Amino acid sequence: MDPPARAMLARVPYGETVDFVGEVVRDLPETLRNTLTGGLYALLRHPAQYVRLQEARSDERLLDGAVEEMLRWWTPVLQVWRVVQRDTVIGGVPLLAGERVTLWLVSANHDDEVFPDPGRFLPDRFVGGGRSHLCFGFGFHACLGARLARVQLRALLDALLERPGLPQVVGEPVMLRSNARHGFERLPIRWTE
Repeated sequence: MDPPARAMLARVPYGETVDFVGEVVRDLPETLRNTLTGGLYALLRHPAQYVRLQEARSDERLLDGAVEEMLRWWTPVLQVWRVVQRDTVIGGVPLLAGERVTLWLVSANHDDEVFPDPGRFLPDRFVGGGRSHLCFGFGFHACLGARLARVQLRALLDALLERPGLPQVVGEPVMLRSNARHGFERLPIRWTE
């Protein structure tokens, strides 16, 4: 990974406030930067899960599950457009072939009929299988970079968890203003020893 995960996290001096988006992960591609920042934000909002992951760093399945949960919990691409291929009915609404529809991936990934308690960040939600999220799309429209994104997120999660101490939000995060992308403009954090 370029830049290496540990080198990026070295940009966060202990006890000083930094903007995680603008100063730490600024060199990452947009969707990876947004997913990692959102995943860190999830862990900051669920500190017991952060500590649990730190203590279980050797549990490969749990860490892989945490990456999948990051992708589900903080879907970086909010929605995509598609064209209906054949007449169908979805949720009682008839759709005709040729119509354009918007698929809200973030909504699908927070559907409580598919993911119980969708607002909670649960790293073990995907351990042992279960329904998959739609962060990377599906079928012919699946993201070609999905595997690489998972590898990079895992490397970054490993680097976060091996760093001693705990990160905490300092001040108000600033969200991106977009109806297509889910991310932050700024996420001020401080790392405590």
